[in-house]
Amino acid sequence: MNTEHYQSLYALSKQLHNKGFDKVAILQTVVSHAAKTLGVEAGCAMTLRDAFTLDRVFVIGADNSENTRNRDLWTSYLRYGLVGHVYHSNHTVIIRNVQTDPRWSSLLLMDFMPQQGAAIGVPLSKGEHHFGVLMYIHPKIDYFDAEREAYLNEVASVTTSALAQAYEYNNTSKGTTSYQTLFAHSLVPIVLTDMQGTVVNGNDEASELLGFSKDGLRGVPLADLNIGTIGDAGLDFLEEGEETSFRNTLYDIDGNTVPTLIRVRRLTINNEPRLEWMFQDMRTQMELDQLRRDLTSMVYHDLRQPLTTILASNMKLRDVLQDYENRAIPRMLDLGVRSAQRIQRMVESLLDIQRLEDHKAILNVKNMGIGDLLTEAITLVQAIAAESKQTISVSVQPDIPITIVDIDMILRVVVNLIENAIKYTPDGGNIHVKAIHDDDFIKIIISDSGPGIPTNMKNRVFDKFSRVKYQDAPKGIGLGLAFCRLAVEAHGGTIWVESDGTNGSEFIFTLPIKEPLQEDKSDEDDNSTSAELASA
Repeated sequence: MNTEHYQSLYALSKQLHNKGFDKVAILQTVVSHAAKTLGVEAGCAMTLRDAFTLDRVFVIGADNSENTRNRDLWTSYLRYGLVGHVYHSNHTVIIRNVQTDPRWSSLLLMDFMPQQGAAIGVPLSKGEHHFGVLMYIHPKIDYFDAEREAYLNEVASVTTSALAQAYEYNNTSKGTTSYQTLFAHSLVPIVLTDMQGTVVNGNDEASELLGFSKDGLRGVPLADLNIGTIGDAGLDFLEEGEETSFRNTLYDIDGNTVPTLIRVRRLTINNEPRLEWMFQDMRTQMELDQLRRDLTSMVYHDLRQPLTTILASNMKLRDVLQDYENRAIPRMLDLGVRSAQRIQRMVESLLDIQRLEDHKAILNVKNMGIGDLLTEAITLVQAIAAESKQTISVSVQPDIPITIVDIDMILRVVVNLIENAIKYTPDGGNIHVKAIHDDDFIKIIISDSGPGIPTNMKNRVFDKFSRVKYQDAPKGIGLGLAFCRLAVEAHGGTIWVESDGTNGSEFIFTLPIKEPLQEDKSDEDDNSTSAELASA
């Protein structure tokens, strides 16, 4: 199996753990999750009471209450179709081409099944217990190769463990169902504690993660794992079945640190209140994230030098050829300059996103007059707006105090917001930029006359890779507004959007007013002295 398949199995195990002992929920989760991983749109799962009696059916994208009621047709699959071959042989069966393989009965086709392609059936069995069959169909012949078969066999193993627990739980009172029976086969590290925070049990995965033997894990207080006490974690008020999650750094038996995502749920086992702790080791993910950041940073840094060269070359050529008789040449060079400047701003913003996400301080602060900054921002985007015959107006409240900011960073925030308004404003529309003095803050408002932003997207548009989607919406990767949020918040301000979802939007951000930096007079004094000596 590849890395994606292993990650999918881990995620599936966590999802099944949350489904508890609901057989229908287990089938729905398994069928949908595995289908998404495999890129398959047609599939189903069936559980059986015996060799010829249907128990439960779940079909992707179908009315599953109808499926369960239509027992005669589904029971036919046990007698004549692929399901029967898999169930009775207790082996995975792959059909390369459903149109030529006799094990695939064309008489039993349903609406959700492709008329051609490949199919696979996997038994859901454990020991002597045969719970049912998992089946997928894909319109491409020979789609189910050895790697996909191996993945589905592991999916079936995880599923049968969940079903076995569900059947046992439903056949046994809650008070006598042991923790080991419920969680021993989970792929997720789990420990069980009493309400005072002492470990009373754990599974093999938890023992391996923390370095304890299963017997050695029992009786260990949470404080020894660096979780603290129940009160410290705020878990003493959890209700039955209620769950919470948080990040922490655990200690294993040797004192090594393990960055972990922890999920906690309160249960009653053997008539005793218990807390169930599920751990997700974040070390590999953090290493991958760091590798991604390092690689991304390297790429962005390597882009800066050639971009600077391209920009400088185009600007020089534009100046030299500004009076060239063929006016198309300077116009093309001007377009090249604007495009290179835009890419340069994007690269700088991407580097700043990474730096701000790492909580690095803003160092390059200078005195800023908001009027001059807005004028420069509008100058940078004026040509883009002119292409769409859009009008950009600006108003600045008089006597707004000077404050200190990273001018280049805030300039890119304003430019990003205006460019965003240009994208979503129709041809001939209006964009207004306004700055006002609001108590101890400068408030900047960029208004557009575009389609607006749906209510459910207002809090998400500032997330990375998040974009408002509608027909004919502008394309992009959704990083501009993410940079704006990080840059504004790093300055101690806030950013938000106001829109009724139908008629334009207002992107608003604030910057705290801070005491301006004192101008350095030493250079000015030195220059004056030199001038006096020269004149003497």
